[in-house]
Amino acid sequence: MTQIRQAFAYRQDIDGLRALAVLAVLIFHAFPEIVPGGFCGVDVFFVISGFLIGRISLTELHQNGFNTCLFYEKRIRRLVPPLVCVLLAVFGGSALLMECGDLALTARHIAAGALFSDNLVLLNEAGYFDTLSETKPLLHLWSLGVEEQFYILCPLLFLLFRKNQKTGCTVLLFLTALSFGANVFLSATHSDLVFYSPLTRLWEMGVGILLAFVMMVRPGSIPDVSLPGILFLATSFFGFNSRMHFPGYAALLPVLGAAMMIGSGENGLANRYILKISGLRLIGKISYSFYLWHWPLLVFSLILTNGQADAWVRTGDLLLAFLLATLTWRYVERPTRYGGSSRIKTRFIVMVLLFIAAAGYGTWRAGGFCSLRPQAPSLITSLRAMENPYKFYGYPANLRVGVCHFVTEKEWWAHKCLDLRQHNIFLIGDSYAAALYPGLSHQRDLYYPNYGLTQLTDGNAPPFTKPSSGRSDIGLPLASVNATHLNMIKRYQPDIVVLSWYVFGSNADSDPVETAPLMSGTIDDIFAVSPHSRIVIVGTFPRWQSFLKDQILRYYDTYHILPPPRMTYGLDELNVMFEKRFLATFHNSHAEYISSQAILCPDGQCLTRLSDRATDLTAVDFGHLSAPASRYLLSHIAPRVFTLP
Repeated sequence: MTQIRQAFAYRQDIDGLRALAVLAVLIFHAFPEIVPGGFCGVDVFFVISGFLIGRISLTELHQNGFNTCLFYEKRIRRLVPPLVCVLLAVFGGSALLMECGDLALTARHIAAGALFSDNLVLLNEAGYFDTLSETKPLLHLWSLGVEEQFYILCPLLFLLFRKNQKTGCTVLLFLTALSFGANVFLSATHSDLVFYSPLTRLWEMGVGILLAFVMMVRPGSIPDVSLPGILFLATSFFGFNSRMHFPGYAALLPVLGAAMMIGSGENGLANRYILKISGLRLIGKISYSFYLWHWPLLVFSLILTNGQADAWVRTGDLLLAFLLATLTWRYVERPTRYGGSSRIKTRFIVMVLLFIAAAGYGTWRAGGFCSLRPQAPSLITSLRAMENPYKFYGYPANLRVGVCHFVTEKEWWAHKCLDLRQHNIFLIGDSYAAALYPGLSHQRDLYYPNYGLTQLTDGNAPPFTKPSSGRSDIGLPLASVNATHLNMIKRYQPDIVVLSWYVFGSNADSDPVETAPLMSGTIDDIFAVSPHSRIVIVGTFPRWQSFLKDQILRYYDTYHILPPPRMTYGLDELNVMFEKRFLATFHNSHAEYISSQAILCPDGQCLTRLSDRATDLTAVDFGHLSAPASRYLLSHIAPRVFTLP
């Protein structure tokens, strides 16, 4: 018994490991270029949670003291009070800073967060054109939902251990292996499901419980592997990036790294000299509250700065999150976990949480109470009530998402996306290229019926045949996607090839000097396989600092009048600079460049809408052309596009 108590005594090094995990996540969210794989910190948290729950519950089982009600009561008193503080703050901040449509969406997440199901709501919302994560102040609660849903299973699992340790261990091993297999099998085709589902994350916490079991039945049997463990974590944090498949096989590295460090014990070399540093242990103690506070602050800063929060602002957000986390730990976490009547305390906490859930649900169902806002022009009223612009504009249908855009090659052929007629145009690029399809098809149907229009676009695939790196949204390497497109050009010899892309996309190169040779190489490759094809580049498109609808609303809230149809307010000038430098560097006689900005932004004033109806905004988000804008642009440049070689 003494040996077991010693094995499961408080470990300072685990607080240090918590600190590494939370710092990785926070720095990734604020400065992703510094720790590009910082999102792996969440996986480390899952292992820690599994280990701590496992060691506490298995020790109680050994002492015949495990109680299911007490198990849940402890979880409530540990996790809910800081969450209540953050949910109330987000509720208030959203009411002050957001339009009613955005408030309604946030209120939905407040209700889901209070019920520990936000990961399921996010999974339901997830898709090619979900609203940007930067606008969701409770996005990070997905991990809390996964963890709490795992806790539903835990008592059943531990009761199996009580009945028979071998049976319990066998069932846990089976569930862990099954969860990991589902995670690997589905990662390439159902990335959102794998990311948010508790079923494909269970294995990470299962590893923690299995580790606790091994350390209980065979204390001291695990050698010191803390140095390779911390190397695994460092490789994950600094070597991974958000473009890779994750979790999948890749999640093994941070999970094993965390397990190796925990298994090495607090006297492991890296644990002793790194994880026990007093500053890290302090951050580890407040890591839960630190994690809860940081993301809403980053989101609200983006709103307050019109999407232009600089490094100083983001640093301030993290410092403020640290202060709030310290206060929350001192005046909320500790008092509610210890002292006083735990049963009364738990009931009160649950009642408050249910009240917040009800208030969030009511606000969502009421549409953010748009009717209580002062009277405004119909355009402003419509934009305020808009929750998801992509759904409002029917954008996936306009781009043919799931039909001929953002599909595998097999699906593309099954949907008969090859459109061959007397003359043929191939449209190639990413979602910005796909946004040209409504305009191209409209002009074709009106004036060029003998032109076939074949769409070869993918969500994150700029048309570079020799890219430096990157993957497309269908999970294939970018070079492979564009090699397939090049083979299609070689096979069918289209009369015209139209290329377009988002120049600041994650798979693009935002440096125009670097981009020019990439594009020139693509054109040379096309010319080599289809020398009679005419090649047209359409770019670049106006780029707003945040969603265009938000820029219009901010203008109205500031000046109390509708903005002019063309304006520079909220316009990102980097786009204009990119085009100028690109054209000064790009030289290839086999292609013609058509500037959309020359049509949409004459004299630097960019077109915001074609009428005062909400449906006629020119951009669906910060840059993707709406269907009306696509038709407007192509009505001006169609003669240049549809000209035969």
